[in-house]
Amino acid sequence: MTFAEQELFDRHLNSLSKEHEKKEKIAEKSTEDLIIDEEENKYDIESNVTSEMRLKFKRNCLSEKNFRELEQGKYKAEASLDLHGIYEKDATEELYNFIKTQYNLNAKVIKIIHGKAANKDNPPVIKNMVNKNLSKISQVLAFCSARSYDGGTGAVYVFLKAKRR
Repeated sequence: MTFAEQELFDRHLNSLSKEHEKKEKIAEKSTEDLIIDEEENKYDIESNVTSEMRLKFKRNCLSEKNFRELEQGKYKAEASLDLHGIYEKDATEELYNFIKTQYNLNAKVIKIIHGKAANKDNPPVIKNMVNKNLSKISQVLAFCSARSYDGGTGAVYVFLKAKRR
């Protein structure tokens, strides 16, 4: 790499870093909290999913067309969070913080990688936690298992509600 190419590359990295910092500051300033519905199993969510089960949830306010496009992977995830390998308590906190940040940044579609479980004989703890908790967050309009190239049944696409300005 020539000196000029290196300098151009460094400037590009620096601008990406500044853009990321700017987005984080915006998210910190607009700290609209998540609205959590604690009513247990209000939406008839499967309580014990297996590694290979496909996850699927949609609120009535999201159109069938948008949900179908989410399932088909037609939306590009604006951000992703990798939770597999993390303890459930920590993963739950990470999940809520990530959703809150992305909602405050006005992200439309995000991806959450939960994994499938290290031991196929036991249920996937993080996948079950994600399935249960996402349906309780009112800012989550829908979620479904990702396409195989994006993690398949080890990840979900999440469609977020548009933030009011």
